[in-house]
Amino acid sequence: MVVRPRYNPGEPLDDRQARLGWGFDTDQVPDGSTITQPWTDGGRDGQNPVTLKINLSPGFDMEDLASPSHAVTIVEQDRGAEITLTDSDVPADQDFILRWKPRANKAPQIGMFSEKTKLGEHRLLMLIPPTTLRAVEAAPRELVIVLDKPGSMGGQAIRQAKSAVRRAIMRLKDDDTFNIVAFDNASQPLFSTSKPVTDRTIDAALDFVANIEAGGGTEMSSALAHALANAPIGEPGSDEAQPAMKQIIFCH
Repeated sequence: MVVRPRYNPGEPLDDRQARLGWGFDTDQVPDGSTITQPWTDGGRDGQNPVTLKINLSPGFDMEDLASPSHAVTIVEQDRGAEITLTDSDVPADQDFILRWKPRANKAPQIGMFSEKTKLGEHRLLMLIPPTTLRAVEAAPRELVIVLDKPGSMGGQAIRQAKSAVRRAIMRLKDDDTFNIVAFDNASQPLFSTSKPVTDRTIDAALDFVANIEAGGGTEMSSALAHALANAPIGEPGSDEAQPAMKQIIFCH
């Protein structure tokens, strides 16, 4: 529910204007100063009042339905719920977050979502595993984490993102490979290509994550290009095929 300051890519056309902050003209956005939204004061009267009502019907039973950001009133319905703000309206000074998860069952569950538009019919199938699964040996994987670190990620957001990256790194297995690509207005890969899991590469990754600070803009194309660059070796099914499963995780 929050409109953050607009980021305009490119080099500022006027150094004096650039020192004023967001919304300056650049060589890529020459009218940047004229398309940036105005600021309001911090008082309640200066904020847009928002009312909210959600009819949540996922198609299967839910649990742990709650909002960590706002006080809400929840009325349970048949395999769903109606969620409203406890206060009749709230200022639009933070995003609204609603969290829930499917209720676990001993048998697998299936949820089907369908929507018809002028472009056709779209469907989403969700498969929910049972509460107990037979342990299987996971195949080796190549994990590439793309970490978003612009100025808008400052404070608690970047701390949580870095914590998630550290946890993912420490859960890698000996036969995995991995890489980290951080980006703001430019991409900063940890390695040129994914590296095997060793004490040395793990230490390098932890040092890399520790030194990351939020700042700059948001231009993800080069980071995604780097993450997608390393194609598997050989053709599928051949002796030269890369056995590892590649996973790319976008961390924001």
